[in-house]
Amino acid sequence: MTYFFTSESVSEGHPDKLCDMISDAILDECLSIDPRARVAVETMVKGTDTGSHIFIGGEVTISADKEVEYEAVARKTASSIGYDDHSVGMDATSDELCEVVVRITQQSPDISQGVDEGKGLHLEQGAGDQGLMFGYASNETESFKGLEGSFMPLPAALAQRLTTQMSTSMKNHSLSWARPDSKSQVTIEYGDDGIPKRVDTVVIAIQHDDIAGEKFNSSEEDEHAFIFSEVLDKVIRPIIPSSIMDEDTNIIINGTGRFVLGGPHADAGLTGRKIIVDTYGGAAPHGGGSSQPMPSTAKRLMAPSNAGAGRVPLCAHRSRAGGRSTATASPPLSMSTAVEPSSEKKTRFRSPGARSARALARATPGAEALRRKVAWATRSSWVARARSISGTRCPKMAHQREETPSRSRLPSASMSSCPSASTTMSTIRRVEAARQPARGSWC
Repeated sequence: MTYFFTSESVSEGHPDKLCDMISDAILDECLSIDPRARVAVETMVKGTDTGSHIFIGGEVTISADKEVEYEAVARKTASSIGYDDHSVGMDATSDELCEVVVRITQQSPDISQGVDEGKGLHLEQGAGDQGLMFGYASNETESFKGLEGSFMPLPAALAQRLTTQMSTSMKNHSLSWARPDSKSQVTIEYGDDGIPKRVDTVVIAIQHDDIAGEKFNSSEEDEHAFIFSEVLDKVIRPIIPSSIMDEDTNIIINGTGRFVLGGPHADAGLTGRKIIVDTYGGAAPHGGGSSQPMPSTAKRLMAPSNAGAGRVPLCAHRSRAGGRSTATASPPLSMSTAVEPSSEKKTRFRSPGARSARALARATPGAEALRRKVAWATRSSWVARARSISGTRCPKMAHQREETPSRSRLPSASMSSCPSASTTMSTIRRVEAARQPARGSWC
């Protein structure tokens, strides 16, 4: 049975991507001054008939004495993309036509101590803030010339290259009428074997000068026909392999008819609204939050070892507060991603007595040694939990039973009905041994 999959992309001139580019440029500038800088910067842009505005806010911790010129970085980034004229949506070079507002403070010390080694509750941890990212690789592109080595899902790879081609063509003036804002969307038809068969649909939106009056005697139809031909010859055909294009491929270019007013003037932009565009085009999960491109070590891990390796998931965990990025290849998790009811979200897998032990550790001599014991006990409970559900049919969801008042005894602050750690482990071992013979038949 065939199926279709669609991915989209936006150019660097799209308002949301413009914001991402400004935030990334600020991050790069901070790291060039202090390699250990911690940066969490958000950007918003909006234009009006009278001018444009760039709003920059966030938290930055940097040890060097040199100050970061946030406004200068923002203006340079926007103008390099093509926003140097108010008529195209923004003139970042003009103080009068573009206002830059900066609201940046230092990182919270409470967050900072969770990342600093030797600080916070767990001194040995070194990364106490959270962040989750997914890595993914595919060999779908390896059989197509010009796409080798990208290891991306084919729809995402093609959509991203189309927008890159439009930006390049605008800057080198091969599309002399083009403006910075553009988008793309590609739909691929897959066969029964999961291999791409053909391109079903290509959708392009590209901002352009008002050339109807200049070249086509105010005929918008002639203007659209000209732009369609130009984009087809200079953008689509150089990027999409002819082997997967056929007469039934549907091509839509500026489907509304015209796209003159664009950029921040037509659409507000915000950091982090194009996270799926930046990753795998919807073919893999996303952990949430926008990020700078992964380090080169992570990129190497993402590539399959050979062309026939298929899809290789990779998990990369990165602390937003500045912890070191790590990337490790890992098998896919047999876990449901369904959203649980609110009452079930409170479920925690924790070893019995862990909470009281932590409290005791803070108030007694030899606290550090006890903290380590508690950490070990907690990890042990994770292992035990993994063993208890291993071999079950996937997906497996644990549910919390609603709390019911007891009829047999009164509540007491000192009473505990939790089994001891040794009892729990023994029970898990017995359950594991009982289901051992059937484990091989489950997925």
